Amino acid sequence: MSKNFPSRLSTYKTHSKEKYDGCGISIHWNHVCRQDDNPVAYMNFQLIDCVDNTEAMDDKQIRSLLKEKERFWIGTLVSIHKGMNNTNDWNEGRATWSDAAEQRRNNNSS
Repeated sequence: MSKNFPSRLSTYKTHSKEKYDGCGISIHWNHVCRQDDNPVAYMNFQLIDCVDNTEAMDDKQIRSLLKEKERFWIGTLVSIHKGMNNTNDWNEGRATWSDAAEQRRNNNSS
């Protein structure tokens, strides 16, 4: 499991409870799969891949592998056209939640 997954899950739950459309996942749960009396009732996550044996890899190699895997799964699941990903996820990849949050902060401070 990603070190950042508990934080991401917490963010998704908060966005759903507050009906904040911060990303494709929260938009989906806010408008498609929503139970008003329990907004997180339908949240379910399935691990479909992992990155093992990274001890000999540096951060740049790990991020590259994560981006490669993300592109593979976006393409395999066709989640740009039929799902929750957008072209940024395909073109850039999102190695970690903290990278995406930092990028948003930098864009908002400009």
